[in-house]
Amino acid sequence: MIRTPAVRVVLAAPLAAAAFLMSSVGPGAGALRADATPSPSVAGLPAVVWGAHRAGALEAPDGTLAAGRAQLAGGVATVLDADVRLLADGTPVIMHDATVDRTTTGHGSVSAMTAPQWAALRTDPAAWFGAGWPVERPPTLAQWLDAFGGRTVLLLEVKQSPAVDAVERLVRARGLVDSVILQSNTPSVVRQIADRGLHAQLWRTADQLAADPADTWRDSHAEQVEVAPASAPAQIRRLASLGRPVWAFAVNDRAQAQRLAGLGVTGFVSDDPAYVSGAAAGYPRRPVLATVSSTTAQAGDRFAATVTTRVPATNYLAPTTPVTVRFGGRGVRLTTAVSGVRRATLAAPAAPGRYRVDVVTGPVTAGETRTAGATRRSAATLVVHPEDAQLVARPRTLRRGGTYRVGASVRDSASSAYTGPRRERGGTVLGLAHARVRVQVRAGTSTHGRIVLDRTVTAVDDGLRANGIGSALTGWSVPRSLPRGRYTLRVLDGGGWYDAAPSCAPIWVR
Repeated sequence: MIRTPAVRVVLAAPLAAAAFLMSSVGPGAGALRADATPSPSVAGLPAVVWGAHRAGALEAPDGTLAAGRAQLAGGVATVLDADVRLLADGTPVIMHDATVDRTTTGHGSVSAMTAPQWAALRTDPAAWFGAGWPVERPPTLAQWLDAFGGRTVLLLEVKQSPAVDAVERLVRARGLVDSVILQSNTPSVVRQIADRGLHAQLWRTADQLAADPADTWRDSHAEQVEVAPASAPAQIRRLASLGRPVWAFAVNDRAQAQRLAGLGVTGFVSDDPAYVSGAAAGYPRRPVLATVSSTTAQAGDRFAATVTTRVPATNYLAPTTPVTVRFGGRGVRLTTAVSGVRRATLAAPAAPGRYRVDVVTGPVTAGETRTAGATRRSAATLVVHPEDAQLVARPRTLRRGGTYRVGASVRDSASSAYTGPRRERGGTVLGLAHARVRVQVRAGTSTHGRIVLDRTVTAVDDGLRANGIGSALTGWSVPRSLPRGRYTLRVLDGGGWYDAAPSCAPIWVR
């Protein structure tokens, strides 16, 4: 037996658009607003219903008690939407996703969690939505009903059919049957809900609605249906002509809401009801988050600044934000859609040291001309290490009383001649004029023998521009008094912008 729908104002399709008042309230003329005062019962809902999808997922961290409180305080939404899942022990909880990873500090499947594990979770709004929202326990359904039941109409999507029993018990125990709508995407579950004397709603995607037999809604015993904005206009008109309310989700553009109203839709479930209704001018009301990770680079080389953006978004609206990564007066501009990780490639300075990398974001744009103009900045540290170089001491035979040039070949790690560790392929040659090399000659075969020569010189290129191959040599007049024999030439890093391991070679004095 089909349950008689609750009494309410139903707009015929030709009059639906007229149910909106064109108002100068909010961002300017042409904003939409409902023409009735909300009432905390399904039967008392206004002719035009504004619903907060996931408690307004673009306005507040979805599915949290803080989001629900914000919607009630805002006074726009007449229906508060949330999703119900079951824990492993059958406890119904409020969570849209199948896992807790996105919105909490925990990990794992909701259905695999116990009640104590759920109670130990904490939301993490600052990490993915924005600052200013409290860290709290994700709510159970009982806590959700206690917080908002009787204060507004609640729309609860039952994500698992076994949850119907638990939801019904909690709703009836609190005397909330008249102010709670249960919905599902499964017609048989909706029929189960309706046959228990509860307010029931069937929601359909555009593809489902196109493929549904004509009597799907009637067979489900649903009082009303919720459709996707992308559904065919003829199908929406047909549903509206049957005399039961038709709602739409997720309606996140004002033009979209006007078009749907003209088709007979009377309920608008939105991630951002404040904007779509005309009560707010911008999007989002919380800032985009963008952070740049601290990183390291070798002097003069290009480095990747990893930028992580977290834009309040849902799968029904994909905002974008420009991100500029600035370093040393230079900037790389990125455009980031929704949330994600992007990399900006910049050139590190030649001088080793610690430097600041800034990331600047904003404004955010999402659909129509909806923007948030606030510019946000964050910073990270770039640690620039000396460039790697290779020193190759040159063995020589010298005669006492003669003057010779002794030292080493010098190879930048980006050069073709470099054979040391961490060779750069396609890297930047810093310039050997920035390499300082210490040249020593020590008596005997040990690097600890008596020093007979100790000078620090600047390396030079070998004449080919920027190939990273050169030398560091010093002139040495070999004293006539120096004993004949074997000596050790030792070359080592003498400072500057390069870092090189020591190298040794024999020198014979005749």
